Order: sequence, then C-alpha cells, then structure tokens
Amino acid sequence: MISFEYYNATHMLVRNDDFGTEQEMQDYFSFKAPGYKFHPKYKSGIWDGVIKLLDLRRKTMYVGLLELAVKFCKDCGYKFQIDDRLDLRHKISLEEVEQHVESLQLTARGERIGVRDYQLTAIHKGLSNKRTLLLSPTSCLDGEEELTLYVDDDVNIPISYKIIC
Repeated sequence: MISFEYYNATHMLVRNDDFGTEQEMQDYFSFKAPGYKFHPKYKSGIWDGVIKLLDLRRKTMYVGLLELAVKFCKDCGYKFQIDDRLDLRHKISLEEVEQHVESLQLTARGERIGVRDYQLTAIHKGLSNKRTLLLSPTSCLDGEEELTLYVDDDVNIPISYKIIC
C-alpha cells in the first residue's frame, strides 16, 4: 500500500514497502529537462538530464502532484491512503463564484465591467484548489503588484495573492 502523508507545505511523504513500486513511480514522475544535452553537468557525466519529481532518498514529492499520484495508483491498481491534512480542495461551485463576482459590482473608470468566462474559470480553479498556479496575462499591471480577491467569510481562503509580472 502506498501512503501519502503530510510533510510540509510544499512536500508530502510517499511511503511504500516495495522498492520496485517506488522505482516505477519515480519513472512515471520523471522527465528529460529541455536542452539537457547542453548542460555542463550532463556533458561531464555528473547528471543524466532527468528531472525526478519523486525523491527516493527522502521519500518526498511535491504536494501539487497528489492528484496525479492518485491517478497513477488507480491506473496501476495499487492501494493507497491519503493523510487528511493533504486535502487540497474547497467545495465551491462555479455558480457560487459567478454569483459572488456579480455581487461585487466591479467597475473600471466609473463604468460597470463584466467578467469573462475564462476569468471565472481561473477564479474558480484558484478558490477550489488551495494550492494552484494561475498563468494569466496581466498587461494592465506594472511590475509587481498585489491583486486582492474579496471572498465571503464562508469560503475561509486567504484574500491576498502576489502577482509577478
């Protein structure tokens, strides 16, 4: 049985008794780095050019890969258990997000503005997943600015996000 346990905000522990399963999982979560053949460590034979997202020495993996790890276990027929502290989802529907955004009555230069579908989808993804990375064009912002999302108290999500342009 594969066990996914909370380690810290970034990593989770992946415990398993079978070394072969660990190797298979590491292969699944590995990829060749772009341009690895030109890296000095590859040329000198120190590095094989493969980025391994599962560290077998420390038995750790990024928390953001939990959904893919569960998919891997299901596809391969492995039993698994997940630590309750690794629950990274909020139960919030797209309709709730849409209603909340409408209630804000957003304006720009004194005129009411609407939110596009892809913006609502991005907001929903950001709120329903406690940890996520949203890549979005921010041509209206200069340098590093802070975007504040106003969320109802019922949602219990931090309301300040950093934007790096």
